[in-house]
Amino acid sequence: MTTQLDVLLAERALATGRAQLRATVRHVHLSKRPMFLVAFQPAAEPFSALGVALGQSAKDVIKAVVIEPRNRTLLFRAMLPVAQRFNAWMRSFAGERVPIGRNDDDDRERTVDAPQLIVANSGMVNLLEHWGRRFAYLQTSGAEPADPALVEFGRHLQFLAGHASMPGQAIVVPATALLRRHFRTGQSDLEDENLAALDAWVAPPAGTTGQAASLNVEDIAVGPLLQPDDDNEAHGLIANFGKERKGSTDEALVRRLEPALHALMAPHLNRAFGLVSRAPKHVAELPEGSSVAGRWVDDCIAYTGHVDWTSSGGFRRARDSAQRAARLRLRLEKAQGRLEAEEAADDPLTMAGYELIGKAIHGRIVSVDPSHKDGPRKIRPLIVLETEHPSLIPSAKALWWSERPGQLRAEVVSTASHGKGSRVTLKVTAGMRGDLPVKSKTAWFCQLSASSGGPSLPIPKEVPWTHKAQFSSTPATIETGPSDRWEETP
Repeated sequence: MTTQLDVLLAERALATGRAQLRATVRHVHLSKRPMFLVAFQPAAEPFSALGVALGQSAKDVIKAVVIEPRNRTLLFRAMLPVAQRFNAWMRSFAGERVPIGRNDDDDRERTVDAPQLIVANSGMVNLLEHWGRRFAYLQTSGAEPADPALVEFGRHLQFLAGHASMPGQAIVVPATALLRRHFRTGQSDLEDENLAALDAWVAPPAGTTGQAASLNVEDIAVGPLLQPDDDNEAHGLIANFGKERKGSTDEALVRRLEPALHALMAPHLNRAFGLVSRAPKHVAELPEGSSVAGRWVDDCIAYTGHVDWTSSGGFRRARDSAQRAARLRLRLEKAQGRLEAEEAADDPLTMAGYELIGKAIHGRIVSVDPSHKDGPRKIRPLIVLETEHPSLIPSAKALWWSERPGQLRAEVVSTASHGKGSRVTLKVTAGMRGDLPVKSKTAWFCQLSASSGGPSLPIPKEVPWTHKAQFSSTPATIETGPSDRWEETP
């Protein structure tokens, strides 16, 4: 969410020539053993690949190139080592487990840790989804069987791409999103999707500014697409390979042709991998926000469900039903609300942005009356605080105390001018049994709630005609041939 504070930080970034921190804590969990993925695909081929780099550091990265991305055999053969490495890494977190223990009747377990995949940008997340669809439903028997490792690879990618839409998750981390959450540059949001330019603003070379440095690197491609001239060069190589291959997929011939494509793709893969792997280092020194660990536990639970389901032979649906889509939408909305409230409660700088737009107040507590009654029996403590700036929050508006977000709720009773600021009287309407603000201390109250509660969503047994599919229930095929039909999953 962009606030007046972001506008101020952008102006300061332009004046100083360097991106400005827009957070005092780190709002994203960083794994001790993440995996970095860089990939390029040819233009107009969203389900294929041209070059891939996968590794946990520059020392152990593996690279693959596909001399004809439109050829099924050559694509699958090139991607197989990448899939095997990726699958082993994904499975390595599934062993050690602990009880979830959210209540006495909860006997479920979750993994202690979960994988974290760091990619360049949101375009790479879309590529994960496309690859997942390409590989997850392949047949492993018949006339042209696919290697089971490719199918497992596709199922993992489906989970990652689906989970990436959950607000606050840290299993799939686009480097641009990570840096944009913690830094404000002098560029537009669209320009910040260029990882090379964004990195230049965050850490410009000595003696230059972020603006100048970003202009020098803005043509560096980080995936999933190359720059047009480079893509044309790759297309020319592929065309020459096709003439020399004459339809052959012989491994010896392919190994002889691959070095030319490796020479073209290696500089792009190396530069992109360096930028992606450097992104976490820019925010690693920030202290972790107090709510980050709780969201990572949710990620571990989601990962546990995925590995248990896939190991038992379960499939993911090719298309959501109307009921499931509605439930998912509600989950996403609640998660977004919880994320915004928790980040604001963790970070005074984030909360200050909400104060500027009239969604939060900050001041010194001048009195607390814990025994105040609203009627003969209802105890409703009163809290009075004085703010440095005029409060814009109207009477009867519900606010949440940042020390107990989602628990202590207070209602604005009255607001009066006090010097340059306001004297605001609040009535506690929920969370009276816990701690209350302390007199003479400062406190934040905000309209955002970290509570996961909310109205239930009635799902009709019969899908209304407005939500019924007007097309075939069978997904369109990507592959050709008798062995490449999609599997229909329950």
